Amino acid sequence: MTKEELALEVIDRLKKEYPDAGCTLDYNQAWKLLVSVRLAAQCTDARVNVVVKGLFEKYPNVAALADAPVEDIEAIVKPCGLGHSKARDISACMKMLRDEYGGHVPDDFNACFSVVRKAYTYSLWLNRRYVPPRLYPFVWGCGPLDLDRLDAAIPFLVGEHDFASMRNRGTDTRNSVRTVYSITRSSSPLPGQEDMVLLRFESNGFLKQMVRNMAGLLAACGRHKLRPDQIPAILEAADRRALPSPTAPPQGLALAHVEYPD
Repeated sequence: MTKEELALEVIDRLKKEYPDAGCTLDYNQAWKLLVSVRLAAQCTDARVNVVVKGLFEKYPNVAALADAPVEDIEAIVKPCGLGHSKARDISACMKMLRDEYGGHVPDDFNACFSVVRKAYTYSLWLNRRYVPPRLYPFVWGCGPLDLDRLDAAIPFLVGEHDFASMRNRGTDTRNSVRTVYSITRSSSPLPGQEDMVLLRFESNGFLKQMVRNMAGLLAACGRHKLRPDQIPAILEAADRRALPSPTAPPQGLALAHVEYPD
């Protein structure tokens, strides 16, 4: 049974078990439901229903919300938690609907199974003694790293590999082969963020916590706890227990780009 078939089977069983269940998010258009679902992560539906009233009053359609500054969206949705990442995702989603789908949610669109390319960023903060409070929820304060050594480790992760060693437990995905197109390192362009390092991972798909495991692995190389030339053996083992580095914490992770077929 494929992942999609399994998901459909679960949905069918839930409908039979809970025939009267309904959506507790308030919406009257599909794009509004997209927004509300994103806001509902780690937040109650009741709070989301209150917050989106103000959002939709100010930005009543896809085009208006797509044109809205991310900072303005964040100011409104902040009570739902994770305001920065949620505002960024909502803005990107609305721009995609406006530019690629004529402002409408397509009936045959599947956000999970239709992806052909995806990119995540992971933010590292190299000053262990101090992380600015405003950045603390969005970076991993990993401390100083040997960036040359980190860079030397990157090529070992690029290309088509079995990434089972980078996959945490709790998923039934059988095929763990993925193609990582690129991993790049850059510095933050913003003043006062000289201690931030941004890693960007692009692939045709990612396994459960694969990006965070790769970030933890690269950080371990930068800390001289692991040699870059040990990575091929870790991948060859195809076993999470072969990965000696810990999974990087979630707060540094952000979805940067999702690409769908034309």
